[in-house]
Amino acid sequence: MATAYGIDVEPLREIELDRSLDGDGVNIFEAFEVASGNAGDKIDPYPEFHRMRREDPVYRVPEDAAGRTYYRNSDRPVFQVYRHEDVSRVAQESDLFTSEHHSEGIGQIFGKSILEMNGDEHAMHRRLIQHAFKRRDLARWKETLIPDAVNQAIDAIIDRGEADLTREFTLLYPVKVIEAMMGLPKEHVDWFHRRAIEEISMNLDPERAVKASLLLKDYFRQVIEIRREHPGEGDIITLLIEADAGGKRLSTDEIIPFLMLLAPAGAETTYRGTGTLLFALLDNPEQFERVKQDRSLIPRAIEEAMRWDPPLTFLGRRVSQDVTFQGITLPAGSNVSACLASANRDPEYCEPGDTADQFDLFRPRKPNLTFAAGAHVCLGQILAREEMGTALNLVIDRLPGLHIDPEQKDRTYMTGETWRSPNQLPVRWEV
Repeated sequence: MATAYGIDVEPLREIELDRSLDGDGVNIFEAFEVASGNAGDKIDPYPEFHRMRREDPVYRVPEDAAGRTYYRNSDRPVFQVYRHEDVSRVAQESDLFTSEHHSEGIGQIFGKSILEMNGDEHAMHRRLIQHAFKRRDLARWKETLIPDAVNQAIDAIIDRGEADLTREFTLLYPVKVIEAMMGLPKEHVDWFHRRAIEEISMNLDPERAVKASLLLKDYFRQVIEIRREHPGEGDIITLLIEADAGGKRLSTDEIIPFLMLLAPAGAETTYRGTGTLLFALLDNPEQFERVKQDRSLIPRAIEEAMRWDPPLTFLGRRVSQDVTFQGITLPAGSNVSACLASANRDPEYCEPGDTADQFDLFRPRKPNLTFAAGAHVCLGQILAREEMGTALNLVIDRLPGLHIDPEQKDRTYMTGETWRSPNQLPVRWEV
């Protein structure tokens, strides 16, 4: 019996992968970076975020410019908010700022997921899905699955003494974690990763995104049917099948949209978050040295990296009734795009305010909004932090003397308009 972490994967090898989107020469990872505003050029949106926060903190996007906002397929009014107090309200007051707008966008790709649910429906599905994120299972994943995935990625580069950690490490290990959590065969990982990226590339190639989503849905349907007949041992799909909240269980059609969401979110956010964490520390060698000497500082480093430059700059919601921010009324039915990146650096909230643009793991700890807040706070935030912490620990342990390649340091920077991460992370270490 072929197993992965005690999970029998042999029945899943019967699934025939549809490779109709493979072999066309498209580098989907590079293409997605371009679509995300990461075309290779240095992009720093923070000066504009700071200006908007000071001068135009509640901004109505002109109709002819709405195509450049978070809402690319909507004819509703679009507002952007930039101050921490306003962004925090959008994140936390879920009855007033709902998630139903997702049904017009990514919901067309995922199907109806928890991402677009509100009220009692959202609460019920969240309770069921949380069954698959119990601390017992997170602890087990932390002990075996996550370090194994990180070590596999390090094994591939360790003997060389140099690598681009963005392309050769941070991009690769998170999808290995998601694949293992789902109990999928290792030979499915590359196919799975490509489809997960393609399905969220609507703005780049809508036709390809739809096709990829159909392939993933068909794949997950087959996996779920097999797991109903051959349950795994602690894999997330089996846990979702077995989840029970007062007699309510998830149907196959309810599980699929969550897996469609988990596939890119679990890989994409952690990939960018880990890259930002490593870049921030390597770009501040004195702080990196402190972390190496005192690993208890790692949680602080993660929180500061997520505050300093979150993977996703904006959070989208829909206004359910008229609401006023800074003297400006947002009418019911409007879409609102709350700038997480601006809020996290708001000098009225961040302490000390005059250093908000700097990475400083020793600043007074205050909650950041990177993983949202309230009823819709990110379900995978604990897992993401565990992955980033494990990755940092093992990089320190296994790559002694790690530093940015001095010959490429000036060409290494944070970039991206919507998704933020380093453009590259060329490093060297002692062999």
